Amino acid sequence: MQPLLIIGLLHIVLGQNPPGIDFQSFSGRWEGTESLFQSGECLSRSGARDDFSIRLQVAVKEDGTFSAQAFLMGSKTPVPDIWTGKIDSDQHVIMTVPGRAACKGQRREYTKTYSGRLSKSKGKYELVVEADDVPCPDMGCAFKSKIKVRQK
Repeated sequence: MQPLLIIGLLHIVLGQNPPGIDFQSFSGRWEGTESLFQSGECLSRSGARDDFSIRLQVAVKEDGTFSAQAFLMGSKTPVPDIWTGKIDSDQHVIMTVPGRAACKGQRREYTKTYSGRLSKSKGKYELVVEADDVPCPDMGCAFKSKIKVRQK
């Protein structure tokens, strides 16, 4: 029993992932939808809800940290910023996404923090994360953003 305890402590001390979780297996292409739901004064392009396709090219390190390039609405060119995040041992995901907006003619940069989890369905992993998206707080613009993607 003590060798197991020592191995467990080594994983904690060295910052390695627990046995049985291969975080790097989450690397690769993910495809799905991002949905924006109006929660403030501003409307999205098509009203109270807007859905569009999203593709993520994800690189996950052994410790569960990751970076992703995002391709929106079928574009062959990724958005200019790299998305970053962390997958923990219970497959909870936190992801930080830079955002840009033009508010009353002024450019603004801000950050969205998505939270959610990975699950497995029909042999494929699925990621569902949600965040508050507040591009122009002074104008009352706010949305709920939900990203739902499946590993390809």
